Amino acid sequence: MFRRWLALPWDMYFDDETFQDLSCGKRGGQQAMVKLMDTIGMPFAESKCKLLGVSGTFLGVERCLENALKKSVVWFKPNHEICAKAISIIDKAEETEFLSPAKASKFRGMLNFAAGAMWGKIFRSFLYPLIQRSCWD
Repeated sequence: MFRRWLALPWDMYFDDETFQDLSCGKRGGQQAMVKLMDTIGMPFAESKCKLLGVSGTFLGVERCLENALKKSVVWFKPNHEICAKAISIIDKAEETEFLSPAKASKFRGMLNFAAGAMWGKIFRSFLYPLIQRSCWD
């Protein structure tokens, strides 16, 4: 809706959403988005709204737009918390030589978003063993 109606850089993952508004827009995109949501009767929770900044974190993925206009570079990387969780799951699975289907599903979801932000759909092929473990084993 925001991409098509307002031409805004909007990203959504189930019920979580993020939006980047460049400083040259002077919060115009953010104001238009808030106004549209108010108009259709679905206002954003004020407690979850964050002020605009050059970088931000969304579901464990850090983004930086500092060089977006100057060098056409935007970087993404998983934050330290999500990396620590992933390493913890891997270490426990290696230690016990077991990964439950529920833990495999959780691990796949965490990796799908964090790694998908960096490598796109290419990364999905590496998740197949986790899909197999969580669905068929």
